[in-house]
Amino acid sequence: LSQLYTYGNCIPVDLGIVADDDGYENIARRLNEMLWSAEDEGIDVLITTGGVSMGEKDIMEKVFVEGMGGEVHFGRMNMKPGKPTTFITIDRDTKKGTCKKLIFALPGNPV
Repeated sequence: LSQLYTYGNCIPVDLGIVADDDGYENIARRLNEMLWSAEDEGIDVLITTGGVSMGEKDIMEKVFVEGMGGEVHFGRMNMKPGKPTTFITIDRDTKKGTCKKLIFALPGNPV
């Protein structure tokens, strides 16, 4: 995924790996800090892999919705592999006006 930036005008930022056992509140806090403290850096789109299917450790939708105030636009696609692909937006009022972050949460298995 980090190599796809060559097709567009973007700079990838690797935010690392989150442990399954971190809990959704801690994951949401860390992502909020990374996305919103770096507004001037222009982090507009976040792509995650893993944690969006139906297992007990698949908590990323909860992280984005309950932990970060996101809105799910779709949570499943009629595509295999990749059915649990999820698209979420998060809006915040900032000094520059309303800022929107686009979240593409991809399943970990096909990636």
